[in-house]
This record gives sequence, C-alpha cells and structure tokens, in this order.
Amino acid sequence: MKATIPMYTVGDAEAIIEESRPLLAKIVEVMGDSEWIAGQNLTWLDFYFAELIDLLNTVSDGLFFAEFPSTQVYYDRFFALPNLAEAWADDTKCMKTPFNNKMAKLLNN
Repeated sequence: MKATIPMYTVGDAEAIIEESRPLLAKIVEVMGDSEWIAGQNLTWLDFYFAELIDLLNTVSDGLFFAEFPSTQVYYDRFFALPNLAEAWADDTKCMKTPFNNKMAKLLNN
C-alpha cells in the first residue's frame, strides 16, 4: 500500500521510494537466503512480491535492484519459473504495463 496508493493520490516517485525503502529492506532481511518469501516453498505471496518489486524497480528506475541485489536474483528466479517464463515472454499472454489505472498519477500508461 505504501507503493500503490501514493501512485494514485500524490504521484511523487521520490516519496514512494523513500516510504518503500525501509519496508523492502526489512523483507530482504527477513528473507535472508530463502529462495521464496515463505522459505523454500513458492506461495501466493511470491506472486504479489514479484509484482511489487517489478513496480518499485520501475518507479525507481532501477534503484531498488541496485540497492537490494537479492531482489534482482529473486525477480529473475520467479520469472524463470516453468510456464510463467513462457507467458512472461509473450506480450499477448501477459500484460506487463500499465501498472495502474488511467486515473493514477504514475505508471498509468
């Protein structure tokens, strides 16, 4: 919510980055060397988290992947999953953008 709601209300990328940074840092810390959010098992939370880090990396223009390299590793692992990699590579099967509805102030086109 720290990332999504301000995209509709404030539209300030820098504020979103600053608000999200400590939360992302905590998630990365808690995950440690785990392959997935809940350890070694893929869960629905991984789908949500992969979308979130994709959004944060986009709004930060690559800053979060640079600042938290394990999120890039996670992202690459997630989108390389069997069947998902195939769908992700095909824009007719998987819509990557826009992240938000037209009424959002950021990432709406």
